[in-house]
Amino acid sequence: MQRDAYLKTGCYSTQCVGFVHVSNTIALEAAITRTSTYGGDQFAITLQLWKDVFTGNWWMGMGENIVPIGYWPAEIFTSLSDHATTVQWGGEVYRNTSGRNTTLQMGSGNYPNKGFRQAAYFCNIRIAKENRTLLPIEDFVIGGTQLDSYTIRKSHSKVCGTHFYYGGPGPLRSASVRGDYLSIVYLLLLSFYFLV
Repeated sequence: MQRDAYLKTGCYSTQCVGFVHVSNTIALEAAITRTSTYGGDQFAITLQLWKDVFTGNWWMGMGENIVPIGYWPAEIFTSLSDHATTVQWGGEVYRNTSGRNTTLQMGSGNYPNKGFRQAAYFCNIRIAKENRTLLPIEDFVIGGTQLDSYTIRKSHSKVCGTHFYYGGPGPLRSASVRGDYLSIVYLLLLSFYFLV
């Protein structure tokens, strides 16, 4: 979570205060099993974020049947009291300031033009309305930093709907504390909740 591209605010995972972990089967910061192999079998995880209309808490769930992992209490948000106005998906690479030569790949380390089985991707992207009806996104805006090291490409198919491939090999030298990122932004014109 961050408000200013990690210049003065920002944290990762359990370093962020406020998240209430409720699952006894999904551990925070644990490794994900059954990962995809380059050029071979592909495995996906389903993640969903939604707002509880009764408590105002923002929940995160995982899996086809959406098993709740935990929630962010309503009181930690100031601008998400009713709905989300922007939703982002993408990848991020954290770089330190050691200055040592290193390659920080995003996704598989391949550029998006490699496509399925070779590049990282987001598929079946949906937005949840107030009644949790899921609507596929139709279009989005691409953005990012370090576009010479990481790129992003829109795509569409019957299986994945409107989706995107992303990633790259990364720069040859790390010189920034800020994370480099790629993202797509879907601007919501109605009062939608968001689903990832």
